[in-house]
Amino acid sequence: MFPSADLRRNHLSSGETMRMMDVKAFCAACCLLFTVSTRADPGDFSVFEKVHDFNSSPASTGRIPTGGLVQAADGWFYGTTTWGGDHDAGTVFRMSPSGIVETMYSFQWSSTDGGVPISGLTIGPDGHLYGVTSSGGSTQCGTLYRVRSDGVYEHRYSFKSSKTGCTPVGRLLLASDGKLYGTTSGPPTGGTLFRYQPTTNTVVTIANIGGGPSGQLTQGSDGLLYGTQYVGGTGAGAVFSIRRDGGKFKVLKAFSGGVDGAYPQAGVAEGLDGRFYGTTGGGGNEGRGTIFRVSKKRVFEVIYSAADDAGQRDFQDGELLRLAGGIFYGVSWAGGDVDNRYGTVFKLDPVTLAVVKVHSFDCVNGCSPSGVLTIGIDQKLYGSAMAGGSGGALGDGVAFRLSPELPLGVIGDR
Repeated sequence: MFPSADLRRNHLSSGETMRMMDVKAFCAACCLLFTVSTRADPGDFSVFEKVHDFNSSPASTGRIPTGGLVQAADGWFYGTTTWGGDHDAGTVFRMSPSGIVETMYSFQWSSTDGGVPISGLTIGPDGHLYGVTSSGGSTQCGTLYRVRSDGVYEHRYSFKSSKTGCTPVGRLLLASDGKLYGTTSGPPTGGTLFRYQPTTNTVVTIANIGGGPSGQLTQGSDGLLYGTQYVGGTGAGAVFSIRRDGGKFKVLKAFSGGVDGAYPQAGVAEGLDGRFYGTTGGGGNEGRGTIFRVSKKRVFEVIYSAADDAGQRDFQDGELLRLAGGIFYGVSWAGGDVDNRYGTVFKLDPVTLAVVKVHSFDCVNGCSPSGVLTIGIDQKLYGSAMAGGSGGALGDGVAFRLSPELPLGVIGDR
């Protein structure tokens, strides 16, 4: 979860941990994963189902799922909750397609494990699940952990502000070289990029870039890494590219904080046209965020400027999901129908530039959708909402799925 722009800037400058933040009260972070499908646009995901209600689960199961879901080879979906569990420091859980949830690990917020797993999980080159916590560990700067395919949790690394940065918040990227890449946004530099080698259990800082990078990194078709900085550029955020060895850091777009957007919390996704698509949480015509695209040659364009109406608005963390036909899918944590402005699922056509609302949340079935969107082997779209459910607007969140009009078929999660 992420607080308001002002509070987050204070966090970046002071280095305070996220433990003091009431994630639900901010209601301001949605991590969107975007996958690639072998089919063209299947039409709207029109049939909505609430798969699991975290309000009806024991407290030990966790509450406030913010990192989304990923489906493993065993058919179960795996994810994290930011809070709850035996020590109210978050959990790793798994969920069956029918909605049965089992807690795999409860974080203790100790020196030997982490706490507040904001981001979701990534399947590593060895088939195990990898993730990060934004706090905990030997220096309270966060941790990197692994959940083995047999369900055993392993603490792998404690971040150290003087060496590898502090407060990792973005989901890890499995790159083509078999290594995992991620970002930190805390002190002392306000932002690092790191590389993790699972076979040797080593973390190496590849660049100190500052600016509060927080979204997941993306590997482009050219092999470079692409990402965003929350307060990079001139202070309102930026889109950047960098080599995997940390060389040739390049700012593709520095946001002004005006109509072009401000404070991107999500990473970017590459379109079929070679341009990178993303969102900002602020700026635009009415200060409610934008959808944009930028080329590798720094040609920038605002596609959609959110308004305080029944459309999509207040975009937060995550990348866009691209289908084979080039259509993108995403979520907004606010906006929607006139009576149900608790977030949406939307789609973007990069050719016509049309942004179409697919589903509006009503809080009974979840509100403020957050975390990774992923395609299940049943060809349905799965995600999570950080609030809502039977507990209403202050509820503990839900897992949901949407069925498309046509089957999808999947290449794999990025």
